[in-house]
Amino acid sequence: LLGPREPLEVRWKPQVQLADAKLVLSSQANTVVDVRAGVMQVDALFDFQIAQGKLETLTFQVPVGLSITAVHGAFIRTWALGDVTDGVRPLRVELSRAQDRDYRLRIHAEAAIGSLPATVEVPVIEPTGDIRAGGHLAVGTNSALQLVVQASSGLTQIDAAAFPRIQTQDGQIRGIPQGKAFFYTYAGSRYRLGLLVDDIVPAYEVAGRMIARVKEDDLVIDAELEIDVRD
Repeated sequence: LLGPREPLEVRWKPQVQLADAKLVLSSQANTVVDVRAGVMQVDALFDFQIAQGKLETLTFQVPVGLSITAVHGAFIRTWALGDVTDGVRPLRVELSRAQDRDYRLRIHAEAAIGSLPATVEVPVIEPTGDIRAGGHLAVGTNSALQLVVQASSGLTQIDAAAFPRIQTQDGQIRGIPQGKAFFYTYAGSRYRLGLLVDDIVPAYEVAGRMIARVKEDDLVIDAELEIDVRD
């Protein structure tokens, strides 16, 4: 408490308001595509590195025919798909809190595959804006399907061991198809991969041996078959 004759001195400290810096952003994607009978499931994980500014909104281009089923990430306020323009739909993700450090976003999607054999394009979820992008792509199947690469551009094929295995936020390793699979790396978010998807029709080879024994009152037949099944 101040007495009636004690001096009181007040000093004001000026506050410096920093101008909003332009957002400088880069992205590394890790996409796993699982081809199944009738559907292609896409699990795209984006790691954004923020070098300058604050991240409040993310936008992507989603090809027509690809349905977004879930979007996961910290501080997501809302996400929505816009109208179709030139064969793509914009996906807009708004954050409830601006981010100024690294940020991770995971997108689940799926696309229908027609009757087999079918020629399909692997769908590309592309971040938009002035973003330096790159990443890795894994395409494969655990089903009894045959995958044949018909066309590709913007991709460099790599060994399976070189594909990064990334843990999710709950500490689990994302599943990668263990059957027929192709692994790629790319610089820039625009690439193309065309596949021929067909059923695997197994071939059977049978080798048999039969022995017949004739007795007084009986006929005894011993049969042995060896079946070789090949994809």
